[in-house]
Amino acid sequence: MKKKRNVRKKSDQMIIDSVQNELYPYARSLGLKQAVRLFEAAIIASSLKESDGNLSEAARILDVPSTTLQSKRDVMDSLIAKVSKKIKKASLVDAD
Repeated sequence: MKKKRNVRKKSDQMIIDSVQNELYPYARSLGLKQAVRLFEAAIIASSLKESDGNLSEAARILDVPSTTLQSKRDVMDSLIAKVSKKIKKASLVDAD
């Protein structure tokens, strides 16, 4: 029996690289649960940008109910505020 090769599409690898290079340094200090939320936030933000802020259209793109997307967006807003504070604090420390 032949083994199936795990072949990643180029777009999958781009997402993985982006997470590792851009999100991981900040997500690492948050813990897994909040890191997953941060990744979700990035995806939600991208879909909202693609849909010009239309929540229903973004929900359709992500294949989730708009009520789910709304609640996730609320969580996302608070998480982004928390991460922003950590980034700002880290940049102040690095500046010294």
